[in-house]
Amino acid sequence: MRVSRKTSIDTVLGTLARRGVSVPGTPLSGGPEGPPGPKGETGAKGETGATGPTGAAGPTSGGLILVRAATTAALAANTSPTTTTLEASANGALASQDGVALAVGDRLLVKNEGEGKKNGVYEVTSLGSGSAKWKLTRIASMDESSEVAPGMLFAISEGSVNGDSIWLLTTDGAVTLGTTALAFAKRAGRGTEGVESLTFAGTQTASKKITHGLGVVPKHARACVKFGGASSAFVNVGEYTETQFTVFAFNAPGVLSATIEIEWEATA
Repeated sequence: MRVSRKTSIDTVLGTLARRGVSVPGTPLSGGPEGPPGPKGETGAKGETGATGPTGAAGPTSGGLILVRAATTAALAANTSPTTTTLEASANGALASQDGVALAVGDRLLVKNEGEGKKNGVYEVTSLGSGSAKWKLTRIASMDESSEVAPGMLFAISEGSVNGDSIWLLTTDGAVTLGTTALAFAKRAGRGTEGVESLTFAGTQTASKKITHGLGVVPKHARACVKFGGASSAFVNVGEYTETQFTVFAFNAPGVLSATIEIEWEATA
């Protein structure tokens, strides 16, 4: 094709390109831009990251912690391999505590150790046997010093002496497990009550021993003349023991022979 001087080189190249003629060193103009290709598939979802550690339990001061039984005397010889465990010094089964045969997982209020730093609330992790030692571990909500505080309350559900009682942690100030001696005091317990007859036999005073059935020395005991009786006597109590207490009665002057009924109650 002959190119006139009046025809620009750009015009010539455009014509050749439309006719499909390639000129060396000169790029051809492409056709119209094609439509976008289909969207690729979504990649696989990555794995979920591991769950972070659970935060420490907050203090439970003032709460009521349920415990199956409580000690009435020091446990058999034991050691503290860590601040959170008690382990028997020799092989043998864990003895019943306050008449309760404990099972693995049961909670026990240990309150009578000679080393007060060993006291606390434990879970039975091993009962022990003739070839293994018993082992107790502090409960999860009280296995760090920051979780133990004065005023914590513990409800004991079973036991000949401590069943149905509530105990208070009386240790004051900050606690360091394994160092601070923990002390507990009973704040409420089971009670017994009854009615007894008492006779004045020719004297103005009389007394009678009442069997209360608590198994421990009562924390409180009281007696009174049964309501509705005609007697003007009054009574008092004293001489507490683990099995009995004594009711002392005083009759009105000149009344030396009478039988009265006394209502009484005692609380461990």
